[in-house]
Amino acid sequence: MSAVVESLVGRYDTIKPHLSERQRRLWLGVEARELGKSGVRIVAQAVQVSPNTVRRGREELDDPRPLEVDRSRAPGGEGASAPRNTTPAWSRRWTDWWTPNRGVIR
Repeated sequence: MSAVVESLVGRYDTIKPHLSERQRRLWLGVEARELGKSGVRIVAQAVQVSPNTVRRGREELDDPRPLEVDRSRAPGGEGASAPRNTTPAWSRRWTDWWTPNRGVIR
């Protein structure tokens, strides 16, 4: 591992617990910009994050309309919704038909 990458990993490990999601992206973007053309790849591999995260941080640095101070995500990007029922319809019908006590009145 090169001295630059070791320094990057050390700085990241030190500052990561103190950063929000957005601040982390911005910091990664700054580091990638400093490393030049292959900075996104180098930073992503060094700190084990997605290259898209680094790329997004770099793009957010150039955004003429930065997010509000308290926001980490743009409106509408509030995370995953409630889980869906992933059981196929044919399986639910088969299970209903095959239930042992079907038709028994108690």
